[in-house]
Amino acid sequence: MKPIRLEIPRVASGLNGSGGLKNMHYRNYGKLRDSWQLEIRSLTNAKIKGRVSIDYTRSSVVAMDWDNLCASFKVIGDALVANGIIEDDNPEIVVEFRPHWRKAKNNKDLITIIEITPL
Repeated sequence: MKPIRLEIPRVASGLNGSGGLKNMHYRNYGKLRDSWQLEIRSLTNAKIKGRVSIDYTRSSVVAMDWDNLCASFKVIGDALVANGIIEDDNPEIVVEFRPHWRKAKNNKDLITIIEITPL
């Protein structure tokens, strides 16, 4: 099976700030998760069984700390599992997780790129 590449023209929330995951009410998190789930479902119905490697690229105007960048994948990982694209997001299934950050020119150029490679 070949890798799956998803390009989404927005970025996920990090931990901090008023819209951050740390301060988010669980109902708001559910709505956010559902919106990512629907968007990802509209891009692919592919499913990968077994172990995978994930490259996660967040292109934004301001760089995040590494821990915050990785945390921003939370809602996306949950959406990948809910859609059955990957079996689970635990370390037994996601054997390699590589976060990347790229500078976006402005807020109109925000993008999330997720590359999932079967192992």
